[in-house]
Amino acid sequence: TPLHLAKSKLNILQEGLSHSLEAVRLEVKQIIQMLREYLDRLGRHEQKEQLDDLCSKLQMTSTKEQVDEVTDLLASFTSLSLQMQKMEKR
Repeated sequence: TPLHLAKSKLNILQEGLSHSLEAVRLEVKQIIQMLREYLDRLGRHEQKEQLDDLCSKLQMTSTKEQVDEVTDLLASFTSLSLQMQKMEKR
């Protein structure tokens, strides 16, 4: 699912293979956009709004540490969404 793809991409970003700030910011923005579209199709508007908030935070970042914070928040969001998805399947 897009959630699994997002989690994998975020894990790679968090390993920090010395990407430039702009490259990391762009990658995170693309992940957020993918998840927003996915959640929109599922009708998960509340979660989509949370992603909108993360996107706003990302746009206000100016340091690698701030981008890392948003990346960590997005990783937590993705993990939580995966856990919720598993619980719903039961």
